[in-house]
Amino acid sequence: MDKHKQRSLIYAMALLILCITGAIFMFVFTSINELSLSKFHDRSYVLYSDKGNVLAYTLSSDTSALRFKTTKDEVSELYINMLIANEDKRFYSHFGVDPVSIVRAAFYNFKNQNVGSGASTLAMQVAKRLTGHKRTYINKVKEMVQAIYLTLKYKRDGILTLYLTLSPFGGNVEGVKAASLTWFNHLPNTLTPSEAALLTALPRAPEHIRPDKNPKSALYYKNEVLKLANKAFVITKEQLKLSLKEELPHKRFTIRQNALTFGNYVFNLKKSDPKTDFKEKDILHTDDKEIYSSLDDTVQEELNLSAAKFEQNSDPNYVLSAIVLDVKNHTIKGVLGSSSNKKTTVCLPFRLRSPGSSLKPFAYAFAMERGMLHPNTILHDNQNLYGTWSPNNFSRKFSGNISAKKALTYSLNLPALEVLNLVGANNFSKKINLKEQLLKIRNNKSDLSIVLGSGIINLYNLARLYAMLNEDGLMHEFTYKNKTDINLQNYRLLTKDSARAVFEILKETPRPYLYPEQKLISYKTGTAYEFTDALAIGSLNNLTVAVSISSPYNIKGNTHYTGYDSASPYLFEILSKGKTEKIYKEDLNSPLLNTAPPTALKELNLTNQSHSLNHEEKLEITFPSNGQTVSPDSHGKIYIKTKGQTGELIITVNNEQFEQNYIEPKCEGFYCITVIDEAGKTDTVKFKVEFR
Repeated sequence: MDKHKQRSLIYAMALLILCITGAIFMFVFTSINELSLSKFHDRSYVLYSDKGNVLAYTLSSDTSALRFKTTKDEVSELYINMLIANEDKRFYSHFGVDPVSIVRAAFYNFKNQNVGSGASTLAMQVAKRLTGHKRTYINKVKEMVQAIYLTLKYKRDGILTLYLTLSPFGGNVEGVKAASLTWFNHLPNTLTPSEAALLTALPRAPEHIRPDKNPKSALYYKNEVLKLANKAFVITKEQLKLSLKEELPHKRFTIRQNALTFGNYVFNLKKSDPKTDFKEKDILHTDDKEIYSSLDDTVQEELNLSAAKFEQNSDPNYVLSAIVLDVKNHTIKGVLGSSSNKKTTVCLPFRLRSPGSSLKPFAYAFAMERGMLHPNTILHDNQNLYGTWSPNNFSRKFSGNISAKKALTYSLNLPALEVLNLVGANNFSKKINLKEQLLKIRNNKSDLSIVLGSGIINLYNLARLYAMLNEDGLMHEFTYKNKTDINLQNYRLLTKDSARAVFEILKETPRPYLYPEQKLISYKTGTAYEFTDALAIGSLNNLTVAVSISSPYNIKGNTHYTGYDSASPYLFEILSKGKTEKIYKEDLNSPLLNTAPPTALKELNLTNQSHSLNHEEKLEITFPSNGQTVSPDSHGKIYIKTKGQTGELIITVNNEQFEQNYIEPKCEGFYCITVIDEAGKTDTVKFKVEFR
């Protein structure tokens, strides 16, 4: 061969090698590029209790699947060993592809002229789940490339996390945790050999092996897994014998959601939190959709029993809500967002509502702290004019001269106004909002009605205020997260003596008729204007509980729902069943309660007080006006304008309820709009709509 031909041959070989290398590179590149963790990202949001039990969850956004993230540490070692023995026995010695299995499978497939045996490792099965490949020879090669890449990138624990999260188990169930809860009604950390075997077999053909639809097939494959596990020394002969006799589940269990409403609330917070945008490389080691909470399973169960009890005979316009705080470790132990399954998107403990008269104790506490009042100071429960306003007691009766202590325990309105007038309404609201805005005041102007419920506050912050009394005046943040590294803030809101005095006084509040012997609970009730809210908040040892019976959309009040008659029995029931522990080594009474008042504080001097009530501003619809003819704007909307409102508005248009501040009329004609605010004020206008 001459030099010219030799050189040409070399060039041709080089070109061929280059082309082959390029083709291999492109194949590898495109194969890896086909991988997507979108299915992993689109898994369920899950709220867990402090014991790791599921309290609430969502379905995946892509296929409405129960797809719970599951790691190796969350399942039994028995299951992991059985899975590897059956699906990938050299899992810990290869890097995504098992050469021995490939040779065996290739021989089998050639012999049978099909793609029946795939030699798929766990990493290859993960690749198939991530790509959705059909079973072909070319796709098998792609899965090998992808498996090697995934193993190198995420290591073996990462591969297990992906497999345990994404594997199918029949119907819409994906992942071992969801499967264990669905088929066995418990978490996968306590799987029996028979249960582990069924979960090992199911992903091979989920619909064919489902125990509820194909029990014979499920039994066969389960037993085959058990036999192989015995040969691999994963289970003993005795375990094999017993497991072969163990019955299969005949139906799916429903995964209970004991904190569904609160879960939805937390999930929405999580969705709006930019800190959850983790990088892909970290995704397997973060919990962006898993919320490990401080909620207690037992407490949550008791709240749900109370909810069910309430819903049996309740007004359909009302719901029960509650929150339980642990003042010892400053965690939230239970949340009932709404007793109604139809209102699971409304988590009432975190919505601003009228507190009724439940803020009265703090007016007394602030006055005691300033040396203006003593528990035994004589107040005056007599009808009095505050400008043009003549307030009354709830009972419509008056007690005359009465001690501050007795006036507070019986929640009398007139003495409370007398005390608040002494402190000053503006001073009161500033004190409540010392470090944070707990109490929202209409138009930022406080008047005496603030102590009777004209402001708005959420149930959670109201519970915090009562927990503050239980902690001798220290105001704390509370967390729903089950973490020890959270830096919770606190500040002093009251002196120890004044906080302790009011806390002890509230132990004398009349007991609900069902609990006459329960003397240790320090509590207060409240009833909002128009009976839209009935509240009871109290403490026993380390627990502080707030309960509310509310009309979420401020529908006309039901006079049967009052704080004392309706809410307080639920408060006492929750506190009486809760496991409490003392937070103080000894009972600490306030010196204020054990001393006589100084001469100057024996009786409150009315002549030195100025009745400082600001006139309540009327709620008014300013646009459209009554009788006006209006046309929608370019977007087809008519915006409703108001003034004098307190809190959020509920708008009713032709008897249909809206939460937005506009309407989108579909036809011309007359419309009637009614608005109601959180103080119960209303206004109505009738107007005509004409299209331009």
